[in-house]
Amino acid sequence: MNVSIVLDPEELVTHLDDYARRQLPFARALAVNAVAFAFQEAQQQGLEGRFRLRRATFVKRGIYFPREQRADYRKGEIVATVSIEPKRDFLAKYEQGGWKTPRSGSRLAIPIDARRTKADIVSASDRIGALGLRVHGRGPLATVGRGLKRTFSIRYPDGRGFIFRRVGRGKRSQVKLLYVFRPRVVLPPSLQFHETALETARTRFIPAFVEAFERAMRTAR
Repeated sequence: MNVSIVLDPEELVTHLDDYARRQLPFARALAVNAVAFAFQEAQQQGLEGRFRLRRATFVKRGIYFPREQRADYRKGEIVATVSIEPKRDFLAKYEQGGWKTPRSGSRLAIPIDARRTKADIVSASDRIGALGLRVHGRGPLATVGRGLKRTFSIRYPDGRGFIFRRVGRGKRSQVKLLYVFRPRVVLPPSLQFHETALETARTRFIPAFVEAFERAMRTAR
């Protein structure tokens, strides 16, 4: 997924002389790149506000604007393209939203109160595979399982279910909800990639072009 920014300043420069007009391609390229950089930064900051990022640096670097995608007036067509880097293409599904379904099996496991590392990732000791859950009983309404570390599960035929852990002893014991199972979950349209690009272009292009044109005139040969 990508956004290409093509901005035309012709209405802003109708009264320029030939000397100034020769600097327009350079100024346009500078302005388009400035807007693209502003969009990249705005989108990266937006990720922190709209998502719970476990690997923030890795994910934010997925808003991709390498040198080969930047506008260059010497190439003729002045276009800058900001994209989602292929290794982070999991972000794209949050642009339109929809439903997330399991890649395998019949249900998704959603961590609730499972132990997490400092990186906010479920710790190895609390991953489902480490709990050793086995079927303890089957009934017409649900299947009950028991596992290590005082864990137990309840699973329903429709894909819903839960994994619990009992903590404490006696009257002070409590049951903690470690995971919830769902057959699918809603993916909200949280990325706002195109929306952020349009808003950035609308608000930043004119000041970016004015600054770029002044620079182009100062450095003209």
